[in-house]
Amino acid sequence: MPIFIIQFTDKPGCGDVRQKHLEAHLAWLDRQAECILLAGSLRETVTSAPYGALWLMEADSREAAQTLLEEDPFWQAGLRASVTTGVWTLANQDMRKRLALLISPDAPAHADCQK
Repeated sequence: MPIFIIQFTDKPGCGDVRQKHLEAHLAWLDRQAECILLAGSLRETVTSAPYGALWLMEADSREAAQTLLEEDPFWQAGLRASVTTGVWTLANQDMRKRLALLISPDAPAHADCQK
């Protein structure tokens, strides 16, 4: 099944919309854990306000990915200014194993990446 990279840009000045729908958005993401492998906000710095988000999603097609993302409470509340969807082609099969480890709930933190 293809893996899609979904990148969202939020509408400027909509932090109140994000805050109002955050709990519903996070609960929705939890229910989509089989399809949305990784998800998180995009920020200029760790402490700055989010300006968008990035997801890794498994879906049968671009259309299926689009249908699913349109169910997101953030999407339905009008937070998103734009979305870009691309198919992510892994460099080799070993990368799929690394991805599986990364999304495993028992995955250890990688100290080497914190340097």
